[in-house]
Amino acid sequence: MRVGQPVLLKARAYPWTSFHGVVTSIAPVATKAEDGQPARTVVVVTKLDNPSLLLKPEMTGNAKIHAGDRRLLDLMTRRFARYLRVEFWPWW
Repeated sequence: MRVGQPVLLKARAYPWTSFHGVVTSIAPVATKAEDGQPARTVVVVTKLDNPSLLLKPEMTGNAKIHAGDRRLLDLMTRRFARYLRVEFWPWW
């Protein structure tokens, strides 16, 4: 993930409306688990187009960050490759 990558956000309050933006900053470290969040979370700040002022503070939703094109083979083997890296890294 890099600063400047495109973001597509769907707010729960407006499921049929898409908001577009870009990544403006990425936290240098992951946060610890708190308030029901997963064990490790990296905060990514985005700037979104909101000309109709529909988005408000503390609203929830889901976002997708376009991280580039991937080959189908890469997508299918990603989980297996991650497993191998985690399990066998200490052996080297």
